[in-house]
Amino acid sequence: MVRGTTQRDGFFLPAQAFLKLCVIKVKISIITIFKSIIRHVISAQHHPKMSPLTGSRLGPEFVYVHTRMNWSSAQLYCRKNFVDLATIKNYRDNKQVHGLIPTYKYPWIGLYIEPNHHWSDGSRVLFTSWDTTGILIGSRAVICGSTSTGRSGRWKMLSCETRLPFVCYGPPGELTFKMVNNNKQRVDR
Repeated sequence: MVRGTTQRDGFFLPAQAFLKLCVIKVKISIITIFKSIIRHVISAQHHPKMSPLTGSRLGPEFVYVHTRMNWSSAQLYCRKNFVDLATIKNYRDNKQVHGLIPTYKYPWIGLYIEPNHHWSDGSRVLFTSWDTTGILIGSRAVICGSTSTGRSGRWKMLSCETRLPFVCYGPPGELTFKMVNNNKQRVDR
């Protein structure tokens, strides 16, 4: 072997050409990794609760927000300050959310119908707790879900433009406060 050359696939390359080939392979690897990260971040924006970057759906912390907003504004608020509007996936979650809500309030949760039931994070609705008076069947308008304290946490559907308080959720064990009142004061746990 001649000094300044290296063997590749049975052929000898000058050292400078070999280094350029190595740099190209490293750049391609970095670009591939970068593209993978970008795809993950974009996916996380559409399904934020499914991403390990934003928290887990396995044991979320629910937060009741007293400020009245329409469903879309509440969703934006939750996504900006927590993770998303509440996704209630089982009886335990429903009971936990129900325990946060002041008496006779009907806050937004992450449920909406367009035309099928969905959660704000895009996940399927597997658990339900319908109030029989609150189901609008055959409606062509987008309607959104709220829950109540008066009927043991039963859900009903309302116009998404109705201004209600709402329930957000965040990653387990990472929230430092539990409730936000109309004066935007934080109440520590």
